[in-house]
Amino acid sequence: MANSALKMLEVIGHTCAEAEITQQELLGRSRINRIVIPRQVAQYLSHAIHNIKIVEIGRFFGNDHSTIIHNIRKVRCMIQIKDPEYMELLESVAEKYSEV
Repeated sequence: MANSALKMLEVIGHTCAEAEITQQELLGRSRINRIVIPRQVAQYLSHAIHNIKIVEIGRFFGNDHSTIIHNIRKVRCMIQIKDPEYMELLESVAEKYSEV
């Protein structure tokens, strides 16, 4: 498994634990908010923390690169307006990386 895939799995693991969803749910096709938001956060953090290329994230999640770009922009927008649902999840997952 490539190094970037391992890093994404780490982000996915932390995100799933904090959002209380399974990895299968996060990597699936569900459009329910309780799954979509963690999926977007995991994609954003994979890019922001580990600097993984958008195309690689798309391949891993089974999405087109334009979907990943949309999700990253969406999370950035939610950060700007300080959306509580996004901020709580982002902060709790990002905290795992400051502990290391």
